[in-house]
Amino acid sequence: MNTLERILKYSVPVTESGCVLWLGETYPGGYGRFMYQGKRRRVHRVLYELMCGTIPPGLYVCHRCDVPCCVNINHLFLGTHHENMSDSKQKGRMASKRGTLNGQARLNEEQVKWIREQRGISISAMAQSLGVSRQTVSAVIHRVNWPHLVSAGVSQ
Repeated sequence: MNTLERILKYSVPVTESGCVLWLGETYPGGYGRFMYQGKRRRVHRVLYELMCGTIPPGLYVCHRCDVPCCVNINHLFLGTHHENMSDSKQKGRMASKRGTLNGQARLNEEQVKWIREQRGISISAMAQSLGVSRQTVSAVIHRVNWPHLVSAGVSQ
């Protein structure tokens, strides 16, 4: 059985969307995982190489359908990282989670406002009182984190 036949053995077409879904092993995130030439590879990339040729360095195999486990060659196209992220954002798949909606947030809105209102208190002291690192406080002060939050009386 050749590689293409092996891929098709674990795939099923979905007529409504036109997708061909990979039913085999997957990576976290849903992309198909496949042993090819002794290495674990993403199925859609292997399929693209088989059907279209070598993938140039630095390019991604992107999905028009936005279905990570889709292996329909007609749904795949090459793009740069920037093009892939722009496509994702344009399609509404990259909704930013700001503030406390971000799972990595260490502070809440009131704490961020408090940090930005302080004068004469060291970053170390603020970090200690909030139970966070100095880097977290510094990132708030310099608007690396929470850039969207406007504090009353604090200039932008």
